[in-house]
Amino acid sequence: MSQTLKAKASKADQATFFLARANESLLRDSEFVDSIAKGLLEYFALNFGERFRRPHY
Repeated sequence: MSQTLKAKASKADQATFFLARANESLLRDSEFVDSIAKGLLEYFALNFGERFRRPHY
């Protein structure tokens, strides 16, 4: 394999590795945000649920 092809393959491997790491990081971040959102929804449902269930006339 020529040096140019080796260099291109190496750069492609590096880019693939970088994208895989970025994807893992985004997945972890989205799971964290989901857990915060679920916690907030549970908090508001427990503390303010009655207020929003009854119609205000």
